[in-house]
Amino acid sequence: MSLLRRFALSTGLLALLLLLLASGASARTFEKAILGPEYQNGVSPFPLYQDLGVTVVESQLSWSNVATSRPADPTNPNDPAYNWPASYDQEIADAQASGVQVLFYVIFTPSWANGGRDETWAPTDPQDYANFLIAASRRYPAVKRWMIWGEPCMAANFKPITYQKYRHPLTAEQKAQVQRYAILLDDSYAALKSVDPNNVVIGGNTWSVCDIRPLDWVQYMRLPSGRPPRLDLYGHNPIGLVNRQPAGLDPRLHVVEMYDLPRLQRYINRYLVPGNHHPIGLWLAEFFLPTKGNPKTNFAVSPSQEGPIIAKALRVARHTPTVTGFGYAYLYDTGTNGNAGLITTGGRKKAAYYAFKRG
Repeated sequence: MSLLRRFALSTGLLALLLLLLASGASARTFEKAILGPEYQNGVSPFPLYQDLGVTVVESQLSWSNVATSRPADPTNPNDPAYNWPASYDQEIADAQASGVQVLFYVIFTPSWANGGRDETWAPTDPQDYANFLIAASRRYPAVKRWMIWGEPCMAANFKPITYQKYRHPLTAEQKAQVQRYAILLDDSYAALKSVDPNNVVIGGNTWSVCDIRPLDWVQYMRLPSGRPPRLDLYGHNPIGLVNRQPAGLDPRLHVVEMYDLPRLQRYINRYLVPGNHHPIGLWLAEFFLPTKGNPKTNFAVSPSQEGPIIAKALRVARHTPTVTGFGYAYLYDTGTNGNAGLITTGGRKKAAYYAFKRG
């Protein structure tokens, strides 16, 4: 091989390496996750999680339930105002025994922290939330993954978010609403890293549509200084049918389903990476397919479609270089989730179960 050719080859490999680093694909891992844990009549679901190849269980930690009154020493998990449910200790113990990690997504504000409003209102002072995260991280040192709120792009989860009309730019008020979340995220990052630098902070946490479209959310997730908030991974829930190619949806909608993940990553690289100085990959926290009506979706599939669509979604996720994890929402069918689980109410493993297991 000529010297010139060796130089060209090495230059090409270096360029590829730099591209992968820039897109967050270096040292890439891919994990399967599930929302839970779903105990049935006291029976642990962790043997099923192991059978499915799940390595992360995503569990909701409700700030409003744990801290019903203002703590005098908010970063101290032993403050008398904190009521840590025993179920979390059981969950973490069962997870550790099964080789599964716990991810907490921390959501809902106690009334003392948001001016007496309901728990879906954002905290008046984001430092109150950050202090709770410090206490929680100290209380649960085995937990290293922290998701900052769940779908804060939705008014139902993070008021005062207001609805963005399709194909309309954000108003000044809506940009300020996104900034409010950005401040919360950045304060949370500093808080969690102060307890343990190994804590992984997952921010953004949009879903396919949202009241504020995901791509606009990324673009305007800025601090008052203009820099982006700090985060390790960007969370997104690409809930949809996975039955179209990228050109099949008007890009002006700014919706992000499975086939739109490369576009979402480009937005992340452009608007969130420069100020963070490290790659930011994708954590796909939640995916599900209802076979009956589900209040969150405008679609349902037949039971025979569940398996093939889940298999396709997992293939898309695995072939997207910056995706580090893919989570399914429900282990069991229920009336409230539109029978979107992997197992029927009678305990039968569906085709969806085996598709997720193989994926």
